[in-house]
Amino acid sequence: MELAAAPPAPLPLLKVRLSFLMFLMYGMLGAWYPVFTSLLHDLRFTPRETAWAYASYAFCALISPLIWGQIADRFLAAQHCISLCAMFSAACLFAMIPVQSPITMFWLCIFYFFFHIPVVSVSTSLILRKLSHPEVDFGPIRMWGTIGWVVANWFLSFWLKYFPTDFFLSQYSQSLIIGGVLGVVLAFYACSLPALPPTRAEAKFSHPLHRFVDAPMQAFQLFRQRSFAIYAVCVFGLCGSMPFASQMMPLLLRKLDISEEMVPTVLTMGQSTEVLLLLFLPALLPRLGLKPTLLIGVFAWATGHTLWAWGHPAWLVILSLGLHGVFICCFFVSGQLFVNRAAAPNIRISAQAMLQWVNGGGLLVGNLSVGWLRDWSGDEFFWCFLPAAIVAWGLWVLLALQFRTPAEAQKVGTESTQASLRSTHENDPKEPGKRSQDLPTLDSQLHS
Repeated sequence: MELAAAPPAPLPLLKVRLSFLMFLMYGMLGAWYPVFTSLLHDLRFTPRETAWAYASYAFCALISPLIWGQIADRFLAAQHCISLCAMFSAACLFAMIPVQSPITMFWLCIFYFFFHIPVVSVSTSLILRKLSHPEVDFGPIRMWGTIGWVVANWFLSFWLKYFPTDFFLSQYSQSLIIGGVLGVVLAFYACSLPALPPTRAEAKFSHPLHRFVDAPMQAFQLFRQRSFAIYAVCVFGLCGSMPFASQMMPLLLRKLDISEEMVPTVLTMGQSTEVLLLLFLPALLPRLGLKPTLLIGVFAWATGHTLWAWGHPAWLVILSLGLHGVFICCFFVSGQLFVNRAAAPNIRISAQAMLQWVNGGGLLVGNLSVGWLRDWSGDEFFWCFLPAAIVAWGLWVLLALQFRTPAEAQKVGTESTQASLRSTHENDPKEPGKRSQDLPTLDSQLHS
């Protein structure tokens, strides 16, 4: 599948190519993942069996991003990693179609996500590395990923309505075919992407095995930054609340008498707001700043879970799905830009992979928790959505009180140092006149 390297494309053409990468990558997942709960429900999976199938993403997110981040950072060109992983992911989707056993479905999901998760993290890093101004250009390109998700859902609704079949145990099995086809297209298309070769480690290794884990280990050093650590805690908790929506929302819509063929289309309400916000993110982020943008995203997510716990009327639940798009754009996409800037260039793929690792830990806790809650409450939607709402509101408070952007942290440190210096000079009995003479020079050094 390897193609000859092409000369660098003009910037407008490059943006089109990267946008199509996003379209295929998210279209592949969006074709089947939003209706996966309905598929498993039709196959008579229990709530806990469904939870374990969803938890497969979380298990893989704890391992796969770090392995493939090291491979893409040090050994194999990013575009070839994407192609290889997309092809194996597509094969797993085709293999899921006839499956009825919960254990077999779980292991196929494990294999699928082991290869699909690095498609997302490596593609994101490739795009950010190829853009001259990622803060400006990434939002509109990422928007095409959302459009791919929406188009795949709409196509599935169209297909289920006009081409129903009794060949499968569930109508939603056809979603796996659509996702698999998009995966094959993505695998071949990735070979034509701009090359992003692996980089060498800056330091020599004290042990030969260190060269296989150096990029992830350097990425873990980011946790020493206060702002990154707070953001990672919020990612963990908010990803823990996401399975409550992904597992319960299709069932809630069916309870509200939304027809089977319309469920995929209705679920794209969140992506409609996401498309609009991603289009305006380059203008929104510089004006509001990073922290307010993150807070808006978490506020929307907490509000959404509160409304879903209430669970009626149908029009309010459907409209509140738009809050999902606000959350994804303002919190996760802005956060990807934040991580890209916080990481050194030679570990940025591993840094994005580590974000997926944190994501996976939260999803593991969330998926298993919602399975237990569904069994305990008998699929009572109020008790399934309420814990997620409480977690989201708590993290909103944490983010508001503790998160500081690098500029804010520098300002606080400068003010603290200045206050300490003034106090030292004011209390110096030997040189009372030194404060007024020296402080301007000290201030200029602190600001330089």
